[in-house]
Amino acid sequence: MLKRKLVKLGKSSLVISLPKEWLRELDLDAGDELGIVVGKDGCLKIVPPRYIVKTRTNPIVINVSKCKQPKVLERVLIGAYVVGKDPIIIESDSEFSNSHLDEIRKVIDKIRGLEIVKESHRHIVLRTFLDPTRYPLAGLLRRITNLTQTMIEYLLTAIKEKNKDFLEEIIYLENEIDRIYFSALREIFIAYKDEEIANAVGIKSVSELLSLRIAVKMFEILADTLAELARQGISLPGKLFSQIIIDAEVMMMLSDIKMAIDTITKTLIYGNVTLINELLNRIDLIRARSRKVIEVREDSRITNEDLRCWLREVTWRLTAMLDTIRVVAELAINISIDKTEKKFEC
Repeated sequence: MLKRKLVKLGKSSLVISLPKEWLRELDLDAGDELGIVVGKDGCLKIVPPRYIVKTRTNPIVINVSKCKQPKVLERVLIGAYVVGKDPIIIESDSEFSNSHLDEIRKVIDKIRGLEIVKESHRHIVLRTFLDPTRYPLAGLLRRITNLTQTMIEYLLTAIKEKNKDFLEEIIYLENEIDRIYFSALREIFIAYKDEEIANAVGIKSVSELLSLRIAVKMFEILADTLAELARQGISLPGKLFSQIIIDAEVMMMLSDIKMAIDTITKTLIYGNVTLINELLNRIDLIRARSRKVIEVREDSRITNEDLRCWLREVTWRLTAMLDTIRVVAELAINISIDKTEKKFEC
């Protein structure tokens, strides 16, 4: 740990020097702006300029005195973050309730780069210390789709190996996808308002922003669906889960859906219309096959109705995912054509 002594400057100010190596590494000089976060333990966090969001002059004041419904404050705070509000000032006519404080902390846990910089019993200020141009939208989208694919892999492995531990990993990944999802939404909103930021994150048209907004939401829905299936599976007793028996055709269908998500990742990033068309045709084939296996067969070895219902739920929910994947594939075609200036070749 580096140590510095407080030095008196003027009549009332105290200052400290910053490490030369740190300043050199970040190319900082006199006059550069630094962010300062006051921790609950009294510690100060010094934030370099590159991690301070560029749109700093868009504050919002939220009075929570009449926020009585559960989760309304949590949703308002997430909305304020997503549309680019910063700082977010939370006020109350009386002391904050425990529920208000819980919802504020939940939002901070969900969102990367959002910190409390000032706090009292009636006044809290949140600031965003994350540059929206640091992560291109294509990279965030690739991360979301890759994690969704991994969630399906864990679900298949849990069923094959009759091991609920893999379902726990699905829950963890859903939380990670939520964090990326909110970051992506914020980038989309800020890029819509600021052409310079749009160029920095790889966006060339407003229509592309609209399509990407729908695409990231679709994948967030897929992640929520997989997490809900995982929670239902986790609730089954361990001995009961070990009795899983599933038809080979059902497993093949689930693997096909996993492959479809893998393909949609490539189509969104690279805009290959031929590949997108192949995916859409493949979705039709998967759906046709799914009609034959949508009901888990009445295997006499599966005597527990709860287990049988969960397996049916898995097949139903994942088959329904095909409609979501189809929407994203169609959006990928739209984006690809929109980027074409004059001549389009398949």
